Amino acid sequence: INPSAKDDVGDTIDADCDGVDGTDTDRDGVASKASGGTDCDDTNPLTWPGASEKCDGNDNDCDDAVDEDLLEDVCDDGNACTLDACDLLAQKCLHSDVVCDDANDCTEDACKAQSGCVNTPRQGLCEDGSPCTISDICVDGQCAGMTKSCDDEKPCTADSCDPNNGDCLHDATTGPCDDGDPCTTDDFCQDGQCQAGPGALACDDQNDCTADDCVELQGCVNTPQAGPCNDQDDCTSGEYCQEGLCTGGANACACDTSDECWDQNDADWCNGMLYCNTGKTPKVCEVDPTTIIKCSPAQDSYCQAKTCDPADGVCKLKPRNEGQACDNPCTANPTCQNGQCKGTACTTLNMACAGGQCISNTCTANSKTCDGNFGYLTCNGTGNGWSSSTPCGPGKYCEAGDCKPQVCTPDQPSCVSRLAGTCDARGSALLPGYTDCQTLPETQYCAAGLCTTCAPNCAGRECGDDGCGGNCGACADKHECLPNGTCVWDIEALGNKWVAIPGGTFMMGCSPGDTACLSD
Repeated sequence: INPSAKDDVGDTIDADCDGVDGTDTDRDGVASKASGGTDCDDTNPLTWPGASEKCDGNDNDCDDAVDEDLLEDVCDDGNACTLDACDLLAQKCLHSDVVCDDANDCTEDACKAQSGCVNTPRQGLCEDGSPCTISDICVDGQCAGMTKSCDDEKPCTADSCDPNNGDCLHDATTGPCDDGDPCTTDDFCQDGQCQAGPGALACDDQNDCTADDCVELQGCVNTPQAGPCNDQDDCTSGEYCQEGLCTGGANACACDTSDECWDQNDADWCNGMLYCNTGKTPKVCEVDPTTIIKCSPAQDSYCQAKTCDPADGVCKLKPRNEGQACDNPCTANPTCQNGQCKGTACTTLNMACAGGQCISNTCTANSKTCDGNFGYLTCNGTGNGWSSSTPCGPGKYCEAGDCKPQVCTPDQPSCVSRLAGTCDARGSALLPGYTDCQTLPETQYCAAGLCTTCAPNCAGRECGDDGCGGNCGACADKHECLPNGTCVWDIEALGNKWVAIPGGTFMMGCSPGDTACLSD
């Protein structure tokens, strides 16, 4: 064991006395590869596995790569104002100054070794690079200028600035404009100039007392003038102009408002109230037709009628035709008396009443006379009095003391054969004015009192619908109409009693509800 001895790695003996198990010529504490260690260059104490890479062209960390780490880190001199780099050819570090110019005219640029570039906003003039701005100044570190005005004060040009050279451009436009003269209208642009339009300002103030004119560059001028005028009031005449106003003239109208007519009303509240008719020339007070009181005739009779009381305008029933003959059934010589039709009752005169008239009790024994109310009276056997009225019954009327079947429905639109009209009060015939449907070119049939094209069918039917809205007849009292148009006894109307029904020359009984028997 001596400094010149050979030292192999792995025997745990420091044979050459260099403090390393193996050969360590450069004394960097790592045995050489030749002696079994990992130092790739035992002659360079800056080279061993794990050493920092240097800018020297050597593989300092023995990873078979030269100067592969970040050059800035290898050559960092700790000054933020330098750019550090490794020159591989010269195998040395280079340190150049950092450029802090931010190309902003509105900042002051500097560099501090600890932090690097500092760009501080400044105030003052600057240049923003645009030829279309003026008076550029620094504001908050930015250069800003006012837009260059290219307004030529002409309404028919579109003004702008050329961003390439700052020249003002004035392009001609079209459309409406104002030439500055209020007396022209509909002005328009042509070749960059505002031309006067074809219209003229209307200066007529509709005042007869002014002379109207339009003065160039000034506008309408309405100058007061003298002379006659019209104030548009139909009630005045002889008007004249004074200081630009139409004045004077006599008033020929009786009123201007309806209030002015009130005092001219008379004391009669029924004949209407006066109002001012402004639709006439001149205006006059006239009776308003809507204020005339018209009484309803609903309660009127021959002996009394509603009339308007002039004192208060209220409709009241008042007698009329006093002492005149009137119609009061079953009284003799009736006359109007204080609004009522009064006469002497037939019974008071020992007379009978027939058809509303008093008749003598002296009569032909057992004769009959109509009572005027769908019934008849019978003279007693001694010829000196009449019996109580005997009704003819449903569907019949009395004529000359004899009950006859009605041919139509009393007081209703009805058909008699093909005649259409209104039935009389007895149901005996149609009232005058009926229409013969057979004489019409199209509607030749009658149904429900009207001429129609529908042909009623009542063949074999004594009651019920005729197929055209009318009916084929009505059943007698306590009878009902079956769907087949036949009239039969109404059992319910008879109280569900046994009913005797004529059947040829004999009588037979039917049980209540036995419709087959009842219809036989």
